[in-house]
Amino acid sequence: MLFVNEQHDVTLLGLASELFFDHILQGLIFQA
Repeated sequence: MLFVNEQHDVTLLGLASELFFDHILQGLIFQA
């Protein structure tokens, strides 16, 4: 179960960081 939970956490972290960087990139583009 630990392995499954870790994989799940990694997926959520990857998705969150992807959305986070997407938001930052859009902000930089709008400011440019």
